[in-house]
Amino acid sequence: MYHKLLQQGSRITPPGRSIYEADWDVLVVLDACRYDLFAAAVSSPDTDFAFVDRGSLTATRSVESATRLWMRRTFGPGVEGVEQTHYVVGSPWSSLQLDESWFASLDPVWQDAWDDDHGTLLPETVTDRALAATHEVDFDAGERLLVHYMQPHCPFIDSPDIATPKAADGFTDAAERDVWTRLQAGEVSLDEVRGGYRANLDLALVEIERLLHGIDSERVIITSDHGNATGEYGLYGHPESMPFDCLREVPWFETTAIDTGERPSSGRVRSDPTSEEPTDDDIEVRLRALGYR
Repeated sequence: MYHKLLQQGSRITPPGRSIYEADWDVLVVLDACRYDLFAAAVSSPDTDFAFVDRGSLTATRSVESATRLWMRRTFGPGVEGVEQTHYVVGSPWSSLQLDESWFASLDPVWQDAWDDDHGTLLPETVTDRALAATHEVDFDAGERLLVHYMQPHCPFIDSPDIATPKAADGFTDAAERDVWTRLQAGEVSLDEVRGGYRANLDLALVEIERLLHGIDSERVIITSDHGNATGEYGLYGHPESMPFDCLREVPWFETTAIDTGERPSSGRVRSDPTSEEPTDDDIEVRLRALGYR
């Protein structure tokens, strides 16, 4: 009842800005990245990325506060620009919300590259697939590349003690508590969650730098589908259709990409990817791994 009451605020607040209201050749989506988190990361003296030095940051309002409805409100057969989009997507919601026929191409990376050791899709895997996709994108003809990373969305890759990752089929265990449930219960501290959240973002930024070293583009945007609540208004995580800034205010970072001719690979050791087509049960357990079930 409380959530439904809060959701009514969406009726009287601005609807948000679709990514297709802007001009871009390459757009990178960070999953569940608050504006303040991104701003702190790119302004940190420890952050040294060429794309950051070339860019400028503003805030924008997302069309939704969770991925499922963000996809529903962003894409569709009647949305101008979608049919020119090559979409490399890491989120399992893609199988439930998107139709391949809408896009120039759709690569649901998670279907065959889910990392059971970490309980998520690693950012370097998405970068590899996005770089491969650039060979199919005809930028001169108005086609676009959209790359959707899973980070900084939990689980936190380098902090398994905060929300222990398991093999995908292990997340069917109803006793598994995601990071937001544990934060609300006081089992982990807000500082621990913020630290894991920031570390996940830093891993994604490393991969965005690698991606943008493999493309030439004057119009690159880095943004997010939604934010995260860490206790504001009694909310945790990212419940749907909420109007609050912690969930709807996201980064809008404009930069450029310069192909250096180098193709460095990630140094992370990865578990063997899944080779079989995911079943409905696979989709459910992977959404559970990400805290959606």
